[in-house]
Amino acid sequence: MSHSQSAPVLALCILAAGAVYPASAATYSAVAYMTSQNAEPLGIAEASPGVFLVQAGGTLIFSVTSQGVTTILASFADPPYTVESAPGATAANSLFYSSIAQTRVHGGSGNMLSVSPILGSEKTYPGQVLSLGPVAGNLPSGNLFGLVYNFSNATNAVGTSDVDGHMAVTYQFPGTDRPAAPIYGADGNYYGTASTYGTHNGYFYKVTPAGSFTRVATLPFQGDGIVLQGTDGNFYGVQGPDCTTQHGSVYKMTPAGKFTTLHDFGLCGNATVNSLVQGSDDKLYGVTQGNDLIFSLTTRHIQGAIPDDER
Repeated sequence: MSHSQSAPVLALCILAAGAVYPASAATYSAVAYMTSQNAEPLGIAEASPGVFLVQAGGTLIFSVTSQGVTTILASFADPPYTVESAPGATAANSLFYSSIAQTRVHGGSGNMLSVSPILGSEKTYPGQVLSLGPVAGNLPSGNLFGLVYNFSNATNAVGTSDVDGHMAVTYQFPGTDRPAAPIYGADGNYYGTASTYGTHNGYFYKVTPAGSFTRVATLPFQGDGIVLQGTDGNFYGVQGPDCTTQHGSVYKMTPAGKFTTLHDFGLCGNATVNSLVQGSDDKLYGVTQGNDLIFSLTTRHIQGAIPDDER
């Protein structure tokens, strides 16, 4: 594992994009394209106002400002390691946590890691059979939470970790289910999406801190994509393309279960959205696979009040 020096790996391309769906609800624009070092973006998180951390190519974690200045914070050899957390979360101690893992096979292992915006701050924690990969966020207690992967039986769970990498399982998913990383809801419960092998529809779930599971809603697509809760209380997520009829998109779902597509990215290739976050400016930010695009997306519902019929 090694550190590399600050380097401009992005070609900043700020565009006024006119392709918006639906036009009355959202404004879409391209923020930056990644054009070198095979740095395909797989995850994005805001470390501080105007500074984002991006996982790229499964091997790099770097920061990027809104002006396109980038700094590589961590770099890994693949094989044997890949970055799992796409990219991770900032804990109460102000360190940014992610995770790395050997190839996901029985007998593998995972490691938590932490970095700060300061070069040379990377720290890895001892490997273990249970790995918090991906790290999804931090809790009021100061602990982290996310998906706990069990390398001994290849199953996933909602779980937690302290800042020294010690894991605990909250809810174990069946081996047939493929969950996406959970979020910590405003009501103190965990929420996320998942799909079951052999089915065409996913589901939206809730897990309490005590481990009680509820299937909240059935989704009109395989539901293993990213989801977040906006400052308006609604949930926002990503639908993946299947290259036949299912388009890649960013959607909104109200707590009552009303589903709305905010932006349609089309089929295959550039339609895969690998990450979605809400910035301090209330815009949604994400990255797309294929054209190596970092985008922003605004909606009137994030910026303003929720209509009465959607409450």
